[in-house]
Amino acid sequence: MPSQRPIGDIDLDELIDWIKRRPELRHLREEADKAKVDYRPGEATPRKRIGIADDRILRSPATGLVGRVREIVWVPVRNMRGRSYATPTTDATVNATAKLMSISTLWDFFCTLPLFKFGLAGPLAGMAWPGAVVLSFLILWASNVAGEKATDRHDANHARTATLALWAFLLLSLAKTAFSGVGIDLFIGSRAVASRYSEQLIEQKISGDRKELSRLEEGGPELKAAAAECDRLKQQLGQIDRNSNEKAFQSTYVLAYGSKAAEAANAGLTPQALINKYGSVGRVPGACTQQKLLQEQNSEKARDLREAIERKARTSQSMPPLAFLQKEEPEIFAEHFRERGSELEWVNGTTAVAQATDQFWEQLLKGQFGLLGFSLFFLIVSIILTGVAALLIYQLSQNAAVKASYSPTVMDERDGRLQAYLEAMKARKEGF
Repeated sequence: MPSQRPIGDIDLDELIDWIKRRPELRHLREEADKAKVDYRPGEATPRKRIGIADDRILRSPATGLVGRVREIVWVPVRNMRGRSYATPTTDATVNATAKLMSISTLWDFFCTLPLFKFGLAGPLAGMAWPGAVVLSFLILWASNVAGEKATDRHDANHARTATLALWAFLLLSLAKTAFSGVGIDLFIGSRAVASRYSEQLIEQKISGDRKELSRLEEGGPELKAAAAECDRLKQQLGQIDRNSNEKAFQSTYVLAYGSKAAEAANAGLTPQALINKYGSVGRVPGACTQQKLLQEQNSEKARDLREAIERKARTSQSMPPLAFLQKEEPEIFAEHFRERGSELEWVNGTTAVAQATDQFWEQLLKGQFGLLGFSLFFLIVSIILTGVAALLIYQLSQNAAVKASYSPTVMDERDGRLQAYLEAMKARKEGF
């Protein structure tokens, strides 16, 4: 029987051949193969003898939860273009952009996981990793949605929305890129970050001790007051003429040094014994005697502190920073770190993130690339992927075929053509 073709440019054979060549329409072919017909040999016409349900629903392949998550992570071609129009050549271009965008967001997803894990270690404790996966996944999802929306520029209104979406994709990606190296540092080099932070803590501690030493050597308010009073009394003694005013001289001398009887009674007593005798430095007779006692006290404290500072400074040069803190400054170590078996943990995850960020960017800006190592590689790859993905998305949005895929006019034309195919199919069926 000769092939019956519809009138005009509607060619059913060509349509069927096209459907066979499209791999993404495989589910349509499978659905058609499953279709069952009702055959009635007693009917007069072929259409009545062969019956197919007119309300049959063609369903897309069931994806399930795993499939939906996979499409969020690995963006399919259909999400990067419209439904009105597509060709194999266009879809190949769209597929390349979708893959690179998915690789870029996946790369940043894994790079930022340690960042969120350490940041959530305090509030979520044992749930830090699941929480980090959720947060990083949500940012990946937002980035991919923005990238998908950025391809629709089929008219002026959608072009503005696409521009905003492209900026959202770019800014989100850059934010993740900025912390990609930091995340890798935390994941593979958390102990190294802690060690460098320990060096800072040691420097701060020794610097604080040296300031305290200077304060002791200069004397506190009590010593300064005693010294000022002693100087005043000495000045008065120098101005008094003992020949004419012995009584004034003696009374001022007692205020400065105490009475002769007290001096004799206190002779031979150590500074601490003298303080114990009177209860406090302020009760010891004579402002100059008080100044001397305070100076001796400060000198003793300063001597001990100076020796401790010098010893710690030497020891810190010969021991790893973490080991030094744990041995010499256990309180500071316990404030920032804790050990679980052979593993070192940060007490505060926010501090870990802050220190890793500061150290990474400080070394990068100083050009200390050798210290950055693997984390610098991840940062560079992230920058390249983000830049290329953004450019491809913008270029794709300018593609005439992609714009046509979003066009409602093209969709109306397509729907009209499909209706014509439907009518041609019915006409062919009538001819059997």
